Amino acid sequence: MTGLRLLALLILVLLPLTDASASSQPSPKKKLGEIQKQIREETQKVREAARQERSVMAQMDEIDRDLNEKEKELFSIRRRMEESRREYNRLKQEQSGFERKLSEQKKLLSARLRSIYKSNRQGAAQAFFSAPHVQAGMRRLNYLARIADQDRQSIVTYQTMLSRLVVKSEEIEAKRRDLQVLEADVEKAKGAVAGERTRKNALLAQIRKEKKIGEEVILGLREAAQRLKTLMTELPKKRELQPHRGSGFAREKGRLPWPARGKVVGPFGPYKDPELGATFTRNGVEIESTAGTEIKSVHEGVVIFADWFKGFGNLIVLSHGDHYYSLYARLAEIMTAVGQRVSRGHPIGRSGEGGSPRGSLFYFEIRDRTEPLDPLQWLKKTR
Repeated sequence: MTGLRLLALLILVLLPLTDASASSQPSPKKKLGEIQKQIREETQKVREAARQERSVMAQMDEIDRDLNEKEKELFSIRRRMEESRREYNRLKQEQSGFERKLSEQKKLLSARLRSIYKSNRQGAAQAFFSAPHVQAGMRRLNYLARIADQDRQSIVTYQTMLSRLVVKSEEIEAKRRDLQVLEADVEKAKGAVAGERTRKNALLAQIRKEKKIGEEVILGLREAAQRLKTLMTELPKKRELQPHRGSGFAREKGRLPWPARGKVVGPFGPYKDPELGATFTRNGVEIESTAGTEIKSVHEGVVIFADWFKGFGNLIVLSHGDHYYSLYARLAEIMTAVGQRVSRGHPIGRSGEGGSPRGSLFYFEIRDRTEPLDPLQWLKKTR
């Protein structure tokens, strides 16, 4: 896209070289004013892109803060989950201990009861009456009663503590489950924030790309303005480069020879850039040809540009008089020079490999002043 905008600037600068005497042609001073206006417009675009860049950067700073908060929240939740896990395991171990003691106490009480039962059903009475005197019998009865009561009390105590441990363990397990749900929610929120950061990164990259393009266009405009200022002083010396008027270019519409044999793989007009995904306008045609093929002038004229041009590689511009021009770009070799007059079908360059998977491509335009024309309407139909 940058190359197309800069190429338009080149044409704007070169036009006075050949048609400065035409009454309908804008003066170099007017063209300089147009370029300066474009510089102001592009500068405003770059400033807006810079403002958007600062805005997105501020948003990304907030996103980073949010992500940091989410990370701290997750760390706290995981720490609490680990503490709950340790407490849960401790209570489980304590619960297992009480269960063992309860089981042992039950076994002890069961054995004691079986022993009393086996002695005889009147074991307590026999223990009383077999004593040497009443006081000793009472002590024996009290002793047996205390033992049984202690056994029962131990069982009740163990059962109570075990019940409490079970309740506490259930509470901790419920809390751990709640923390797991909270952790999942925070992870989801973190993922959403990270996704927003990815989208903002993509937006920032696009803004910076547009900003860079704008800066390149501004640079090209300033260079064009400087070249035009120089041209305004050199224009009188260039009169001899103008082709003769009445070269008949307009009458050749539909009858011009092709600059080289090949297939049109990039037609004139709007097209969608596969890399940027945006729609642009092609001001000429891309023609596929064999590497090393001679590129020839489609009509007699004078060479007004023959050099490397950013975005188009080796570029040749011919002026055919009556404000008509033809452009030949992406050439492997330039076989002419500025000021040379060429005839129809004269070799002016060669096509190269071009680095395209479709083969060797070169670019061709026809213009009426600054307006691009569809070359297919000017070239011969039979090929």
